Amino acid sequence: MAGSAWMSRAVWMTCVAAAHGCGGAAPSDVVPAAMSPCVIAEEPLAADTLVFALTGTIDPVHAPVPTSDAERVVFRSLYETLIRVDCRGDVHPALAVSWRREDGGRRWVFELRPDAVFADGIPVTAASVAASWRLDEARRPRPWVDSVATSVAVRGERSLAVTLDRPHASVPRIFADPGLAVTRPAPDGAVWALGSGTFTVAEATRDRVLAIPVDETQRDRLPTLAYRTTGGDPRDLVDAGADLMLTHDPAVSAYATSVGGVRVMALPWDRVYALVVSAPSGDSARPEAAFPDDLTAAAAGADARTPVMPYWWQDADRCAALGSRARPAHEQPPVPRILYRRDDRTARGLAERVVALVTSGRLEGVLPAEGDPAQVAAAGLESPAYEVVLREGGVAGYVVAFARAVLDPCVAAGMLIEDVTWPAHIVPLVETRAHLLVRRLAGGIALDWDGVPYLMLPAQAP
Repeated sequence: MAGSAWMSRAVWMTCVAAAHGCGGAAPSDVVPAAMSPCVIAEEPLAADTLVFALTGTIDPVHAPVPTSDAERVVFRSLYETLIRVDCRGDVHPALAVSWRREDGGRRWVFELRPDAVFADGIPVTAASVAASWRLDEARRPRPWVDSVATSVAVRGERSLAVTLDRPHASVPRIFADPGLAVTRPAPDGAVWALGSGTFTVAEATRDRVLAIPVDETQRDRLPTLAYRTTGGDPRDLVDAGADLMLTHDPAVSAYATSVGGVRVMALPWDRVYALVVSAPSGDSARPEAAFPDDLTAAAAGADARTPVMPYWWQDADRCAALGSRARPAHEQPPVPRILYRRDDRTARGLAERVVALVTSGRLEGVLPAEGDPAQVAAAGLESPAYEVVLREGGVAGYVVAFARAVLDPCVAAGMLIEDVTWPAHIVPLVETRAHLLVRRLAGGIALDWDGVPYLMLPAQAP
């Protein structure tokens, strides 16, 4: 479960206006291409090789739905969504050049870009969009009530109508979610799905992906993107001369600064680490603990700050389409463990700190009352074992990394409560953000709605 988990009816997600509201309404639908706060660096485009170092794994089997920071960056350059939403929440055309509402905003009709083609030259049609969404349908965001087959209608070669679970006053921003990016299987059985983005994969290994411009006529003015990852010390990638690097580790940022010639840019706060704890059936009043300030500074091991609420998972009663799906609480006392994903060093530090506070008696009223606090321990699990145990419940608590920003809180809520349906409370611990290390550019860098940096091409300027 990439950066999220789920709750009981009493603490379901919010649809508050601070996160664009349930309907995704905003002051404007489409904004013209112009300079904006979403542009964080500008250089002239150049036909060069740009080495982008990333942490985490890149597995083409997951495309286009990212499960790591590295996949979030790489997949954005290969696959397109119907619309694009920038870091301010403004909407821009992508695969769709126009859209209109029908049935009071319950149905939206998208007109696709006439020249849109997959990397092998096959046109992107309305039928291919619907077919793409049916692939691994369970993994994708679902702004509709039923299946893709019953909710998506092909109106013509380039016209697609989508019936949603509720009316929207403006184009639903969920259609910018990477989970709704459009792909088609490679005809030669290759593992990398084909997309309609500017770049396509030319070669790939376990720790390197080389993406080149699809259009051969553009290769004399656009860079080649060489994405690099490592299972070892990420500072090795700094030493290797990476042009760009995305990291959540302040130690890596400090090291890059000491090397010299590297700019360190703090990106938007993108994660909320929270303690998810079981709640007795009918208990909707468990107070949120006031965690000591040193939980942020000493335990997170990242650029972190204390939580800034409200968050999108609060007050989900406004998401009327969700209904009540929560299972009864577990009857047996929970296992005295605080679980975290083993590959998440920030989650580990927070889990160990929570255990220390509980066993010392400094943190009362957060974990379930049953059992001896001295028996509580932190434990890490590999993914997907962590997701399986999180889904089943029965453990005292879990440290979970939630996305701070979502395009549609109600869609996010609906997906999460299908994964974790046991009654629970969420206690925010810290917020964290990544740093972008810039040594050299061959073009501009802009930020998407979720703070993901991408190479800014002329047609994509926010």
